[in-house]
Amino acid sequence: ALYGGGAVGGVIQIFTRQPTARPDGSLRLEAGARGLVHGSAQLSGQVGSTGVALGVSRASDHGFSALDPAVQTAANPDRDGYANTSATLRLTQSLAPGHALSAGWLHSDGRLDYDSAFDTPADLQTSRTRKDMLHLRSENTIRKGWDSSLTLSTQRENVRQHASGQFGFDSRYLTGGHGLNWVNTLELGTGLIATGGVDLQRQTIEVEGSYDRGRQVQALFGALQWRQGAQDLALALRHDHVQGVGSHTSGSLGVGLQLAPAWKLIAQVANAFNAPPLGYLHAPFFGNPGLQPELSGSVEAGLQYAAGRQRVRATLFATHVKQELDYDPVARRFGNIARTRNQGLEVSYDGRLASADVRASLTLQDPIDADTDARRVRRSRTLAALNVVQPLGAGVSVGVALRHAGNRTDGFGGSVLLPAYTVADVTAQWDLRTDLQLFGRIENLGDVRYQTANGYNQPPRGLFAGLRWRLPL
Repeated sequence: ALYGGGAVGGVIQIFTRQPTARPDGSLRLEAGARGLVHGSAQLSGQVGSTGVALGVSRASDHGFSALDPAVQTAANPDRDGYANTSATLRLTQSLAPGHALSAGWLHSDGRLDYDSAFDTPADLQTSRTRKDMLHLRSENTIRKGWDSSLTLSTQRENVRQHASGQFGFDSRYLTGGHGLNWVNTLELGTGLIATGGVDLQRQTIEVEGSYDRGRQVQALFGALQWRQGAQDLALALRHDHVQGVGSHTSGSLGVGLQLAPAWKLIAQVANAFNAPPLGYLHAPFFGNPGLQPELSGSVEAGLQYAAGRQRVRATLFATHVKQELDYDPVARRFGNIARTRNQGLEVSYDGRLASADVRASLTLQDPIDADTDARRVRRSRTLAALNVVQPLGAGVSVGVALRHAGNRTDGFGGSVLLPAYTVADVTAQWDLRTDLQLFGRIENLGDVRYQTANGYNQPPRGLFAGLRWRLPL
């Protein structure tokens, strides 16, 4: 609730590497199946009170056919490749103890091929996306126990799409945004921490030769966190106003009770507001200007055991959503589903068994349309995952990752049943030196043919290997 659950179309955030006090650098090279080539480099350091961190990356692969021609007979069966080049830069400047300025920049240029189910097998479809993001931030300790952060940000994304053939087209649309975010955190004593702030955004979308849309977004938010002895409490409230959509107040209340040194009872109730993004409203072909905001409420209760390296948690959950935003394959655009419901149980484990690090999870759920009791399409009732990493000595470790999903329905009215699947990945790492590592993995070891959406292929088996080198600076 505090940050809006993505509510106002996306808070602009840039994740770039923090500069390090000592010079530091690294290189990563990787190659493998389907022509994958990936390389990246990072450098970081500090001179006096000024820090600099930069990174560059390039990745490309030949891909595989995005659509299965046996299901979507109009799809081009050729490979659909991908390439991306990106760069990041972060600058920090310490002004005085407790006061600092920083700036971050990210640029990404990507190209991909895709398939269409509505053209001919000889037609080609491509897309190119260029994104730039920039932020300026001031972080200040106003006084002891009061920290303040003010961030100005901007982003711009330029998407060009091309399709050949009788029904071919060329389209271009731009999305952008400017934001101001002010957050204050105060330590009030006796285990009480207060957080409050404001979000202001200007969001835009422009479709070449068609229209130019924009909207203002304002939000106020606050939270209290309290911990005393065996109890803790978290309360959050947020009020959003989205131009053309409306206003809504959302919140959450979470409590925790330490029953014993290793046992903790956890409960939370929350509601959320999700305004349709501008792309859902106005993007070419699939936009729907009649979309309504999504409203949801959820409750969960769990029990956690934590001792040493072992942690086990079991959580019961229930979520009800009104006007859920979803893509309508019949209308071929986004729409609202009147009422949906999902409830179930999630069990997780994170710990060490003998010398192996183990993570496991199991989710049993029942996602349905609350008006018809029909299963939600493309949603499995059973999800499970297991990750095990075993050190073998001499700097060598191996890992196995299993993921399972139960069957799911798809197509109009859930007329297609996609079978359950279990996929295994294997990883290995060898520390040749403290600054040099070899790594490799086999994805989809059993070469399982499966689909999470009817007619859309998933990656077949692939072998990949690479090298990480920490530069001697």
